Amino acid sequence: FCGYFELRNPSFLIRDPELIKNLVVKDCETFLDHRLDSKHCSDLLFSRSLVKLSGTEWKDMRSTLSPAFTGSKLRTMFMFMTECCNSSVQYLEESANGKPMLMDMTDMFCRFTADIFGTCIFGIRVDSFRNPNNDFYLNGKKSVDFSGLRGLRTFFMGNFPKFTNFFGITSCEKNNANYFRNLIWDTIHQREGENIVRSDMIQLLMQARSGKLHYENKEEDEIGYAAVKETNLGKTISQSKNLRLWPTGIMFNRIANKPYNLEVDGKSYKINVGERILIPVLPLHRDPKYFPDPLRFDPERFSKNNIKNIKPY
Repeated sequence: FCGYFELRNPSFLIRDPELIKNLVVKDCETFLDHRLDSKHCSDLLFSRSLVKLSGTEWKDMRSTLSPAFTGSKLRTMFMFMTECCNSSVQYLEESANGKPMLMDMTDMFCRFTADIFGTCIFGIRVDSFRNPNNDFYLNGKKSVDFSGLRGLRTFFMGNFPKFTNFFGITSCEKNNANYFRNLIWDTIHQREGENIVRSDMIQLLMQARSGKLHYENKEEDEIGYAAVKETNLGKTISQSKNLRLWPTGIMFNRIANKPYNLEVDGKSYKINVGERILIPVLPLHRDPKYFPDPLRFDPERFSKNNIKNIKPY
């Protein structure tokens, strides 16, 4: 590990898997909170997300939402994803008309992702290919664009949260946040009023809100997962390989909520309350010490016989 400063904030960069295991598993109660928290966040769209909640509030919300992310519940959304895939492929085939066609791949996958989010999370059909300027796609694209002034505001929110909270500075524009808030509430009111049930994330959150979201039969869930895993072994290996090289989160952080002594090679280093630890996911995934020849595509790396050789954490 090494110590460094983020502006005036003392921080620790943790690079050893054993130390990471101790911090996020064995002593996780000391490092529950994230760098950004809802106490000092006035952002309209993200202030109540899990990564910004802290302490007991975070634990309660996590316990409430966890049943929504079991394998069986997420698998019910596969048919929505399949519909989006088929619709996208059909559009591309019609556009190409049997001839080579130049495509902006970034734009294509952004639109495809918007369609998946729309149907699986918000319960709406978007079709961003045939309706390129729809409100959902444009607002979604705007909400994840951190260039220019918005990037500067986000930087200040991360490093001077009390200052930005005092002046009401947010990374998300009000009309952008209101669009998604209104979309969610309109969907909830419509479903409650018309007794509509759909197997998507909005429905699961409605169940959580009413206290009706629970884990299903564990045995059935394990059997279903085993069947999916067995029939998609090749895909599973390929996905593991891709996620190792291109993880969805390249790093994550935690903040100490009480004094902690970091023991390394017989020496003790004190982490004070409020100081940060940073865990670099991407560099660890590409470290030849843990993954020999890390940039080479090796389908056997995550095979049943070899996966036991991969060091956890």
